[in-house]
Amino acid sequence: MNVGGIGKLPMEELRRICADCGFENVTTYIARGNIALSRALDLRAIARKLSAALEIYVGKPVGVFVRSHTELSEIALATPFVEIAGNKVTAVFVDDDPQASIDVGIKGQTDEAIFPGAGVIYVHYPNGMSTSKLKLIGAAQGTARNMNSTSKMVALTAFAFR
Repeated sequence: MNVGGIGKLPMEELRRICADCGFENVTTYIARGNIALSRALDLRAIARKLSAALEIYVGKPVGVFVRSHTELSEIALATPFVEIAGNKVTAVFVDDDPQASIDVGIKGQTDEAIFPGAGVIYVHYPNGMSTSKLKLIGAAQGTARNMNSTSKMVALTAFAFR
C-alpha cells in the first residue's frame, strides 16, 4: 500500500500506527509511506481504517492507496516504458479513472510521456523527476512511486500481503 501526504512521519511511527489498527506483519520500505502487511480485511476497509488513524495523527486527511500483490504485479508488468530505467518512470496511483484524471488537465509538460493504466498513470521523465515541472491536475490526490519502488513493493507484498 502507499500512503501520500504523511510528510516526515517516521516509518517506525507508521508501523506503530498500522499495528494499532490491528494489521500484522507490517513492513515499510524507504521513508515514503510504502507499507506491506498481512490482511484479513478487504482493501477498501484497510484504506479507510488506516486513513482515519493517520488523519488523527497528522491532523489532516491523508490519502491511502491500497493495492494487492496481484495488482502491484500487474502495474509493474504493464508499464509501457519497460525498456526505460525504473527511476525515470513513475506510477501515479489514483482512485479515479486514470484517463479522466489526465483529461482534467496537465500543466508544465515538456518532454514527459504520459500513459493511463489500470488504477495508475504512468509517466516517463526522460530528464528525471527533479527538474520536471509536470503537474497532473486531476491526479493531485494521488501518490507517485517510481518503478524501482513499485518493483520492490511487489517483492515485499509477495510475502506479507496475502
